[in-house]
Amino acid sequence: MFEQIHKRYGDVGDDSLLFTTFEEMYEHWFVRKNAKIRVEQIAGGLTLDVVQPVLEGFRYNNTTLVVEGLTNPSQYEVTCTDAIGLSYSVKGTKLIININPDVSVLDIAKTYTDAFVEDSNKPYAYEDALYFVSQLKPQLKQPLLDRINAVATPPGIVRSLFVDPVTKNPVSTISVPYAELEILLNQSIYTDFILISEHSDFTDPFEVRIDANVEKKYINYKFKNASVGLKTVYIKGVNKFGEGNVVQAEVTYVAPDPVVLNSIQIENGDATTTKKTVSVTLDYTGDLAEYKIAE
Repeated sequence: MFEQIHKRYGDVGDDSLLFTTFEEMYEHWFVRKNAKIRVEQIAGGLTLDVVQPVLEGFRYNNTTLVVEGLTNPSQYEVTCTDAIGLSYSVKGTKLIININPDVSVLDIAKTYTDAFVEDSNKPYAYEDALYFVSQLKPQLKQPLLDRINAVATPPGIVRSLFVDPVTKNPVSTISVPYAELEILLNQSIYTDFILISEHSDFTDPFEVRIDANVEKKYINYKFKNASVGLKTVYIKGVNKFGEGNVVQAEVTYVAPDPVVLNSIQIENGDATTTKKTVSVTLDYTGDLAEYKIAE
């Protein structure tokens, strides 16, 4: 069974399947059995008074309440006075509330927030910090979220323009339906990948992965719309914290000059050769984008 679970979910897993220890099952059962709940209906809402045992040595003191019979559960805001931890969600017509009186919940959230602020690039540091902070009630959660958001910065792109693929000088016109983009990145904020689109809403984007510590990135971009005229592409960076600012680059695609093939030479015009691989020289005028050779 364990081999099948590992094969399906991998080493890390995805939290869709959790194993509960006997200790956790017993402690939840004990709290549920001995908790006392009083419900009072007030104007515009409900007041729930929950009295539950918090025993020394217990590690699982959180309690989940399921409130049913609400017309629109998503319109309710849940607040808490005494408990440290508070989170809630809506499932169908049910409002599910999790409360935790254990003060260690706050300490754990602070620990993971400190770890993320110290090294925001550490794997899972951001996700771990958000996970534990999300378990706190709002007045305790917001100061830690402010610290996280101050570090969790989406990537920034300084500028982008079309350049000549050889000289890297900026160009304003092209005669082939593709061109090279030079993208200048903000190195102080890491970028996972870049999205490029010919639509401002980034419909049908082209994705480019970014190596670490890259300041300039050159990308050979082929236009999806091959009609002549002014071409505009929109570029933005993305990392695990979100999407950055949008910059754009423009170039005019002009109709290429027709290609006229004047002559073709094999091995510089030699009459015979013993080579299996030969050089072919084309003498032509016009804008040649590509060519094919066949025997």
